[in-house]
Amino acid sequence: MFLPNLHSLVLNPAEYVENSTDTFCKMFRLSKLKYCKIKYQIKIDEDPLPNYFNECDYSSVEHLIIDARFPYGSLNSLLYCFPKLHRLSIDCLVYSRYEDNE
Repeated sequence: MFLPNLHSLVLNPAEYVENSTDTFCKMFRLSKLKYCKIKYQIKIDEDPLPNYFNECDYSSVEHLIIDARFPYGSLNSLLYCFPKLHRLSIDCLVYSRYEDNE
């Protein structure tokens, strides 16, 4: 919101991330953003929480790199929020005990 002309962003939080939904939703508000790389860690003994992007805006990002364990059940929701996405790289898609395995 305060960076209206930002085209490229690399995020690498120093602390463990419990739920990355807030980070993604804030990133979606950057209207000129085309490239984003986000690297975060969750505690090794925890399942990643599902990400809910229901309240997020559509993103202008075309190239997204997620260097983290990302919940498989959140992939469709993520793709829906990135209609201009050309390239996607996710380090590790994982199932979570929080997901419905049907």
